This record gives sequence, structure tokens and C-alpha cells, in this order.
Amino acid sequence: MSRLRRARVHVLSVQDMDGDAQTTELVADGALLQTASGVRVTYSHGENGAYLRTTVETVGSREVRVRHSGDVRSELVFEAGAAHETPYETPYGVLPLRIFTESVENAWGDGGGELRFAYALTFPGQAPVRTRVRLLVETQGTGEKNDV
Repeated sequence: MSRLRRARVHVLSVQDMDGDAQTTELVADGALLQTASGVRVTYSHGENGAYLRTTVETVGSREVRVRHSGDVRSELVFEAGAAHETPYETPYGVLPLRIFTESVENAWGDGGGELRFAYALTFPGQAPVRTRVRLLVETQGTGEKNDV
């Protein structure tokens, strides 16, 4: 049975461009839905003055889909060992980008779970940006009152 539950979402992202690593951390309240086919995590946050609602879905054990909606919109597919090209909307216009996903790992249980994925992102004319993401999701409380 699938059930939507309140959750605390921790996101750690490390980007490496030409040997210069930058770490971004985010903690937000959100929701976790676990089904037989995968997991969906949603959370909202502000970034650089823009409001974003982020939905992260696992598809099996090798694919992750990340959808941003709000002031900035994008839909990204991360599939282990595969490359995907997609338009990426920014406040300044739409940029074409290529994503090569190096790895996807995830493990989920009753109390939440963890998702890790690594990828190289390439904009036209730019060196690839290598990124590692760790998403840790902890359900809050127990029982029916925790359901969304």
C-alpha cells in the first residue's frame, strides 16, 4: 500500500568544475510517497530569490527524475550509464544541456531512505561540471497523524 508521509529532506550537492569543488546543503520539510514501482519525494524551497517546488522520483534502481516547478522550471532525467539532453529553463532563458549519469544508488525503508547519484553536466561550449548528490529523507513521527 502506498502512503504519502511528511518528511524532513536533506540534500547535499557537491559540484566540481576544473578542480574547484563547491558544496550546497539544503534542509526542507516535504513529503515521501513509497510505492511498489519507486519513491517520490517533494519539497519546496527558495533559491537565489526564486521559489521552487522540487519533485524527485526513482524509477527502479537505475533512474531518477527531478522536476522543478515554480519560478524556474526543468525536468531532468538521470539514468545510470546513459546520457540525456534536455532544455533547462533559467530566469535568463532556456539553455540546452547534456547530462551523463555515472551512478544511481538508493535504499528505502519505513522511516525514509537515501538516494545518491553522480553525473556530468555539459552546457554548449563549457567544460563538464561533475556533481554528486545525496538526498536523505526521514519520515516525521509515526501513525496516521503523520500522513499528508
